[in-house]
Amino acid sequence: MSYIIGCDAHKHYSQFAVYEGDQTRGKQVRVEHERGAIREFLSEFPEGTRVALESIGNWYWIVDEMEQAGCKPLLAHPAKAKAMMGNVNKTDKLDARGLAMLLRNGTLPTVWIAPSQVRDEREDGRAPRHLRGLRRQPGADARRHPQAPQGRLPAAGRGRLHRAPRRAEGSLGRRAVVG
Repeated sequence: MSYIIGCDAHKHYSQFAVYEGDQTRGKQVRVEHERGAIREFLSEFPEGTRVALESIGNWYWIVDEMEQAGCKPLLAHPAKAKAMMGNVNKTDKLDARGLAMLLRNGTLPTVWIAPSQVRDEREDGRAPRHLRGLRRQPGADARRHPQAPQGRLPAAGRGRLHRAPRRAEGSLGRRAVVG
């Protein structure tokens, strides 16, 4: 028997919609993100079962779990899939069901999933930056640690700041400011 599975993943859990064959009603299962929980849940399905997964920030490890369970993950393009599902209400169950239906109909807008080895190499390059807390974000100063207190400096810091040499008037330094 063939299965169609849709997965709406979140930070702490994933919502799965499972359809057997051409069923119109499937079962909904919530799986908490614990080590091996997704792999254990998906291992009860036949080898090669297709699973539609919405592309989110932490999809790498979820795809690894799916592959280890013998399933074939398909990463959905989130904006296109949302438009194609056309749900007015957005809930975890509706999203998982919508992904499964797009997969069953053959209209799931997918994006490329890099092979496991490439994902590992990419993650190796990201991990040191993440561990040092120097992740760059638009508008963020890369030299400032994200956990550093924002706002007012302590009195000792303010004194040093006021005594620091200033740039010459009109000097833009390394960065040009436009506007």
